[in-house]
Amino acid sequence: MRYSEIGLKSKRVRPRMEARLVENLKSTFLHSGISFSGIEVVRGRIIVRTRSERAEEAASRVFGVKSASHAVEVPAEMEAIEKAARAVAREGEGSFAVRARRLTKDLPINSQEIARIVGAAIREETGRPVDLSNPDQVIGIEVIGGRAYVFDSRVEGPGGLPLGTQGTAVALISGGIDSPVAAWLMMRRGVEILPLHMKVGDRSEESFYRVLRVLREYSRGGERDPTVLDHAETMTQVTSALAEVGELSWTCLFCKRAMLKAAEEVARARGAEAIVTGESLGQVASQTLANMSVISRGLELPVLRPLIGMDKEEIVSVAKRIGTYQVYERPPPCPFRPKRVITSARWDKFVEVARKSGLHHLLSP
Repeated sequence: MRYSEIGLKSKRVRPRMEARLVENLKSTFLHSGISFSGIEVVRGRIIVRTRSERAEEAASRVFGVKSASHAVEVPAEMEAIEKAARAVAREGEGSFAVRARRLTKDLPINSQEIARIVGAAIREETGRPVDLSNPDQVIGIEVIGGRAYVFDSRVEGPGGLPLGTQGTAVALISGGIDSPVAAWLMMRRGVEILPLHMKVGDRSEESFYRVLRVLREYSRGGERDPTVLDHAETMTQVTSALAEVGELSWTCLFCKRAMLKAAEEVARARGAEAIVTGESLGQVASQTLANMSVISRGLELPVLRPLIGMDKEEIVSVAKRIGTYQVYERPPPCPFRPKRVITSARWDKFVEVARKSGLHHLLSP
């Protein structure tokens, strides 16, 4: 397995991230029922000794992994490398190319010369044509620390940083399209997620748990128990109070403020350092810059909005790629949404409405 971003870290930070990545890989393999005899880090590569054909796919869900290849390990000697490469070539057909990389100088010849010699041997044995631009089979060779690895597969991973290296955050997850993607993107940056669902009905809770099962496939080594709170009861009280003073157009802002306050309480109780939401600027009427400023004002914890600059198509594309879109079920219309929604909220007006409706408890930090 290869990583990219971890390799940019300092000599002090990199070993810690590599160690966490190894632990997360172990958790993923154990959960997937994949047996292995050892894992080691060698020159920016992580070597897992296993005979499982499912190891590549499992590794592709681990944050920090850029790509994975199921390879044959041989001594870093040309005769052994040629033999292994010819065996791999026999499994393919059509045109081929050899890509070699010498990460350590165990051989007296460079990477291009290794590829040329091995390519010539394969062509002589199989008669297959060489195509360096668009080959049907790419045979890779990497020389590392006295050993060589020969392969013809490469599965892309999510990249990013190992889960658990960048702290913990409470993620508000609805079970829709946006918030699971927001949680996944923060996980990709190494943040452990404490899932929080604000329940407004049985269907919303069922959708939340479907999404959570998908996200957990990416969170081995950093799974946290979810929290589910009854938001319908809270919103019944909020809408009743706003209706009494004729301010129902503020419902969406008080709804989101109540969610953030609840998330902050959960974060304090469980030691999290931030809150994550699935808001995207201007996507719906309530998600304006003015409204976001008001609903998060005065909170003790930062509110992270990883989707803030993404449009719906971009978000859906990520959701499809990670698998949360496939379990999405369109929710019923929000029973609390007013006919008119405030889009340019001001803090002084929000405070005024809160006080006259008896919702001033949502103002306190």
